[in-house]
Amino acid sequence: MATAEERHRRLLAITNALITEVEPASLFRSIVAQLRELLPVASIGIAIYDGGTATFRRGMALTSAGAMQSVEPIPLKGTLLEGIIAGGHASVLSADQVEQTLGRFVSLQDPGGPSRVRCVIIPLFGRASNLLAVAAATLPAAAPLDTEELEFLDRVATQIGLAVENMLLYQENVRLRLQLEQDGRYLREEINEACDVSGLIYASSAIADVMSQVRKAAETDATVLLMGETGTGKELFARTIHAQSRTAGRPLVKVNCGAIPSGLIESTLFGHEKGAFTGAVNRHIGLFEVADGGTLFLDEIGELPADMQVKLLRVLQDGDFTRVGGTETLHTHVRLIAATNRPIEQMVEAGTFRADLYYRLAVIPILIPPLRERAEDIPLLATAFVQKLARRFHKPIRQISPDAMRRLQSYGFPGNVRELENLIERAVVLCDTLELGAELFPLPGRRTPARHADERQTILSALEASNWIIEGNRGAARKLDIKPSTLRGKMGKLGISRKS
Repeated sequence: MATAEERHRRLLAITNALITEVEPASLFRSIVAQLRELLPVASIGIAIYDGGTATFRRGMALTSAGAMQSVEPIPLKGTLLEGIIAGGHASVLSADQVEQTLGRFVSLQDPGGPSRVRCVIIPLFGRASNLLAVAAATLPAAAPLDTEELEFLDRVATQIGLAVENMLLYQENVRLRLQLEQDGRYLREEINEACDVSGLIYASSAIADVMSQVRKAAETDATVLLMGETGTGKELFARTIHAQSRTAGRPLVKVNCGAIPSGLIESTLFGHEKGAFTGAVNRHIGLFEVADGGTLFLDEIGELPADMQVKLLRVLQDGDFTRVGGTETLHTHVRLIAATNRPIEQMVEAGTFRADLYYRLAVIPILIPPLRERAEDIPLLATAFVQKLARRFHKPIRQISPDAMRRLQSYGFPGNVRELENLIERAVVLCDTLELGAELFPLPGRRTPARHADERQTILSALEASNWIIEGNRGAARKLDIKPSTLRGKMGKLGISRKS
């Protein structure tokens, strides 16, 4: 039996060995080495306590074969662990108690050793006596522990608990630092982009109706799906929803799902651990963590690969996700706004977009009409663009001539508001007078994309033949051989109403 002086030296050695370890893997290896100096153990496991779920998780285990694995979550309530932790001291369990208490703690079962083993459970507490983790070690049947050895293990547990607490605090500081860095980057982007947009300028009843939906959506944290053609300003409407929401003080984090290579989308959204793949030299915080408490805007959601649709659905359902290469389940509370210019209902019918994800996204669907269906907005938008671009290019231009404005209003704008801004920018650059003349806008007459024009006429004909009845055997949906919900979506997209 070791003397008191030998135990003191051992305790000092343990303290010195653990005090500088802040990475989970290296700290775990050091704890394992120290415990094996004290006990003839076959397997050792350490599980971190999650107070939010009252379970032990995020642990690791080491068998005599050297295999490191993740620990399955173990509930605290209703198990022998609850009594051991309440007592606050190391405790030895029999083989039957091990099976009862740690039946799910499968990584402690040493594949090279006997199936029935004893186990010593060591609670680990922090400075404020809050439970941090438990260490568990399997022991051969012929290795009893006396009272002095158990008391010494309690003293060792104090040092291990302090080391685990330091590691957890260090990891949290790293996470917060990374999040602050990314928050700062996104906030700078928000400030820069806020200076470059004209704001929501409109005179049409169509956009007034959209703004009414936007205001109602902003009052809740429900998921919003913005639908509309390219260039209609979906991102601007997303910004407006965020700015009017309760989380406006948090950043609006945006990502274009179609602009990220498919192999990097998961890492971008959920983050990755160091070494998760080639080039992952550091831990990366994903956008769901960055946007926690705020808004995440997923543009071009229709471009999301099928495997990522499943993972996104899980986050929308319960807020849980895991970083690439990690085992820790993280939780986030994010207000999600998605946008698409693709016919997403048709994608659902074709099986290229998950129906369950679509219904999760389209809690509040908002359809943004194209510019050709709200020509009354063109003068206001064009004037605002002229003022902004004239300041940018230091031109003394003051207005658009009446002939030029009529020409703009007679044009169909297949590229919508974005095309209008580009046309104004080109005209401002070329203009040498105080007024933008019609000659700076060499445009054809009003035109609507042929595909939309044909589809619009087909739907109008079916509606008129059905006396504008949509559902039922005599409805237009039956004549067109599509679902009533699909017909209503097409009517909204093409701006069809009974007054059409």
